[in-house]
Amino acid sequence: MSHDKESFPRIITIILEVHSDEVWNVAWSHDGTHLASASEDKTAIIWRIELEAEPSSRGRIAEFDHPYHLMCLAWSLDYSILSTSTENLILLWNTKTGALMKTLENHAEIVSDLVWLPDGSGFMSGSLDRKIILWNDIAIRVTDVAVTPDMRRLVAVGMGYNPPPALGTLTRANIRDASPPTSSRGNGNVVGPRPPENRMIVYDLKTGQVELYVHTEGELTSVKISEDSRYALINHAQEEIHLWNLEEFRLARKFTGQ
Repeated sequence: MSHDKESFPRIITIILEVHSDEVWNVAWSHDGTHLASASEDKTAIIWRIELEAEPSSRGRIAEFDHPYHLMCLAWSLDYSILSTSTENLILLWNTKTGALMKTLENHAEIVSDLVWLPDGSGFMSGSLDRKIILWNDIAIRVTDVAVTPDMRRLVAVGMGYNPPPALGTLTRANIRDASPPTSSRGNGNVVGPRPPENRMIVYDLKTGQVELYVHTEGELTSVKISEDSRYALINHAQEEIHLWNLEEFRLARKFTGQ
């Protein structure tokens, strides 16, 4: 697989300056005309970003206040709903009226990611409480989650690995493990690499079964899926991006830089 450095965007086209504190997350509407931003200043803002339109027609069109700083946000498929997270709460906003539609309190800790299903039928939330609603008690404190466009798989990354008796509906012995092997001398002392706490876990979206889990030496902060559902791009600290082949369950390529 080859890549051309010239194909990466390098030109600033618009600078948006309204938030009074750090912006932690941004998300494009599915038609590419609007951008939503989530900030430490406890607000989410929807921006009109039509690059071909007159500059005067661009700008803030809605602002949503929250009780705490925001972590993440996601658009519904028809961009009529914006879901946002603040601490352990999930808020659903009507993007046309600006009204708060519902507040969900299913998580016990910070909600770290929201993702709408590709068919628009609903969304999932991942949290540091080791839950992906509606799936409970997974093995990691979730930092990001993504669903493949073909709706076959869900990929979660996180930290604080704590293996439960079973992962999903498969026992640990039945799960593909692409991590460095370990062995024991028989006295309980592990020989070889010690499994780190950071993990990537791939689930079968229909059954909830774990297809793959991988432990890594560095923190995993975000995951994106290719349009053909074959690859997962994982942001891997420090200064690395890992490209995983989800069909062959292998690391396809590493990208390094700053």
